Amino acid sequence: DWHRAPLPCLTRFPMFPDVLLAARHTGDAKYSRWVIEHGRAYMAAWPIVEFNGHTTLENAEEEQVQFPWNWCMIHSRLRIWSSVIQQLRSAPEVTDEEILAIIKRMIEETRFLFWYMPFHVSYKSNAGGTMLLSMAYISAVLSDFREAVTWRDQSVVLFERYLDNAFYPDGVFKELTIGYGVEVALTMQELAAAFRDFAGIDIVKPRLAQIITAITGLS
Repeated sequence: DWHRAPLPCLTRFPMFPDVLLAARHTGDAKYSRWVIEHGRAYMAAWPIVEFNGHTTLENAEEEQVQFPWNWCMIHSRLRIWSSVIQQLRSAPEVTDEEILAIIKRMIEETRFLFWYMPFHVSYKSNAGGTMLLSMAYISAVLSDFREAVTWRDQSVVLFERYLDNAFYPDGVFKELTIGYGVEVALTMQELAAAFRDFAGIDIVKPRLAQIITAITGLS
């Protein structure tokens, strides 16, 4: 049940990489087919038109499937799709039409997420950083599409803003949790690596050094 099952993370697709790892190691088509059918079932249960009028801040009732437009679900799902789409494209048991349907939905959901990213970055929580990393994944995987350039360029601007606003001058993460602080510090390094080819990105290196030094001292 895509709406009332007691599985809040159902729309996040956390199982896809492991299932496709099994596909790679066994060569059994059933694993790729399971991912495709799961994705198709999701898209049928939650058509993109239902995102209209909703925001990334909405939460479903406890013990139910989380709304797919919720910030945690949508960016995680897009990152997962980005990490598995190439393997799916090379699978002979997956059709071009099925890949195109997934890519079309990825683009539609990315447009939705892109609208709300500046808000989450300004909110100074872990959400902003991890969303930016997901956008870096998406921009790279969908680089054949013109919109991807806008997504990437704006993400670089927001990355620099996040580094300035989400951390205290000494590099301590403002959410003040060690667990999230470690995760966000790692995310900042991954973002710097993802955007390493941008002119002027070296300017963030001293800030990254402060962040790593701070979280190391607190751990």
